[in-house]
Amino acid sequence: MDAIEQVAQAIVPLNRPAHPLRGFCATLGQELLLDLFTLIFVGRGGAAPDGLNLRELYTAHQEELEAALAAAVA
Repeated sequence: MDAIEQVAQAIVPLNRPAHPLRGFCATLGQELLLDLFTLIFVGRGGAAPDGLNLRELYTAHQEELEAALAAAVA
């Protein structure tokens, strides 16, 4: 298993709602990277949050990520 898959298994919540873009992801690591891309480029116009810690993507940035995912599929 590669490093991104290990990180994804450690931080992506297993009980989260169905991912609207899951069809584009073959692995949990790809889903994590797509979520990060969506947060930064769809939700924030290319600007990463100050002090972004990947481990906080699904906690501190959850609401912003959900809004960005909703915008991506709208």
